[in-house]
Amino acid sequence: MVDTSSLIELARAAASRKTSSLVSRNLMINGKRTSARLEPDMWSALFDIVRREGRSAHEICSLIADCKPADCSLTAAIRVFIMAYFRSAATEEGHARAGHGYGQVNYPAPSPLPRRLTLRNGTHGLP
Repeated sequence: MVDTSSLIELARAAASRKTSSLVSRNLMINGKRTSARLEPDMWSALFDIVRREGRSAHEICSLIADCKPADCSLTAAIRVFIMAYFRSAATEEGHARAGHGYGQVNYPAPSPLPRRLTLRNGTHGLP
């Protein structure tokens, strides 16, 4: 039987984090300016994807917009994409290294949100 007390503590910590407020950023989706409001950790995860893939956030989000269902908001589609991206990269070995599967889930420390990032090709991921 899994000890649920650590999972409850994790949920409480997540709910009380001060960094959970949404951050609005401007994006160019297929040449049209729009904005998205995401949690700082989601922006940080998107920036990680941008760096890994060597593409701008505008390009990644344009691809997401092109593939999302019509009844899904861009913000929701970005969140699902981020989760799916990292979930597809997760391996059993990685879960074991992180100590997952034993009911001892550690909430990650908040990562700093960069104001601007520079890709390897010298361009910026966001304006």
